[in-house]
Amino acid sequence: MRIHAMPMRYYFHLMSDTECLRDLRGVEADSLDQAFLGALMTLQELRDADDANWSGWTLTAADDAGCVLFAIPLDQADFLH
Repeated sequence: MRIHAMPMRYYFHLMSDTECLRDLRGVEADSLDQAFLGALMTLQELRDADDANWSGWTLTAADDAGCVLFAIPLDQADFLH
């Protein structure tokens, strides 16, 4: 018998030294890996849609309790260019 994990809700916040753009809705994902891939796709969409300078910003993923699960510094995410 195989046990399936319940999907978890992940919240993706954009943070700088002076601002925090909070994700109030979040998204459900079956695993942290799936959430990370979703974050990468979201960052690519953000960069495609907006020519803003995201230097100094970080995308953080948090769980329902607010614990940060991973963070991606946007100015170091060269693979998205």
